[in-house]
Parts: sequence; structure tokens; C-alpha cells
Amino acid sequence: MISPRPASGPTRRSVGAESLRWIVGFFCAVLGALALVAPHRFSASGVLRFYREGWGAAALLSGVALLAVAAFPVRRATRAFVHVLAGSTLLALAGSFAARRIWVAALTYVVLGLGTGLAGLLPARAEIR
Repeated sequence: MISPRPASGPTRRSVGAESLRWIVGFFCAVLGALALVAPHRFSASGVLRFYREGWGAAALLSGVALLAVAAFPVRRATRAFVHVLAGSTLLALAGSFAARRIWVAALTYVVLGLGTGLAGLLPARAEIR
């Protein structure tokens, strides 16, 4: 007779930002490259009108940096800086949408920017001390 396995308690999962780093890093890199290569593809008129090239370069740079932080173990200070850089880039985009009174997009990028910036404070699985 086979005895049933004892029921184990619920497993405790830790909250991490690994998936966020990959997704937001890829998003920022692609959106920054698009802003630099094909700026006419932005459908909202006037969004990023005056500083499109600067924002595109910042988004591309912060996206690639966030992907690098996701791929390689780095120091906590470096990880936090890259998260703040990417979050600031998204907040700048939110400000541009807010200036054009496109509130849904502005709120979306405010939440994404703040979440990305604050996610740098979460502990990483592989961290160099």
C-alpha cells in the first residue's frame, strides 16, 4: 500500500524585479530606438516634440542598461542607479503626455516609471557585495 505524501505548507515566494528588468529594458530600448530612427511613427501629435532625440537616446541607453543589469550580477548601487535612470526616462515620457493632456497615457507611464525606479531597491538574487 502506498501512503499519501504529507501535505506541505504553502511555499513562500520572494518578490523580485527580474521580469520587470527584462520587460521594461526591452520596452525602453525598442521605444528609444524607434524615437531615434522613425520619429514620425509616434501617433500622438506633439508628444516629445522638442526633445525627441534626447529622450530617444536616454530611453535607448537606459533600456540597454536595464537589460545588462538583468543579465549580469551587479552591485546594488549600480542596479539602483540604472532603475532610477529608466524610471526617470519613463517619467519624462509621462510628463510629455501630461503636457498634451493625454491623461491615460500619462498615468500609465507615471505608474510604470515609479515602479521601475523603486524596483531597484528590491534585493537581487545574485548580488555582488
